[in-house]
Amino acid sequence: LNRIYRTHIIIDENTYSAVKEVFLCRMLDRICVKGKDQAVNIDEVIGRQKDAKPEQSELSESYQTALKLFIAQDASAAEAAFKACVQKFPADAPSALMLKRIQTMDWGCWEGFWRYDKK
Repeated sequence: LNRIYRTHIIIDENTYSAVKEVFLCRMLDRICVKGKDQAVNIDEVIGRQKDAKPEQSELSESYQTALKLFIAQDASAAEAAFKACVQKFPADAPSALMLKRIQTMDWGCWEGFWRYDKK
């Protein structure tokens, strides 16, 4: 999944619960992986809370806002929010990925999460 989202460290929601007081993380997506029936949240570990730069916190918050709109299937608001993320943080690959998805996906077939059938 790191190759898809172009991130370094992705954790599941159980791990996130264990480390959220120490590490700055952002929820990346809801996914269902090969061999599983249940969708889970995945998070990116950005860095230690105590070492976080203001722009890292701002990116995390902006992305979270956009992702909530996306999950709620508010396509136009989510697109605008991810466009704002990409404009403010052009090197952020997950924001660019989500924006591309919004612009190309068939909302009528979307289940509220992404299925990954390959490891």
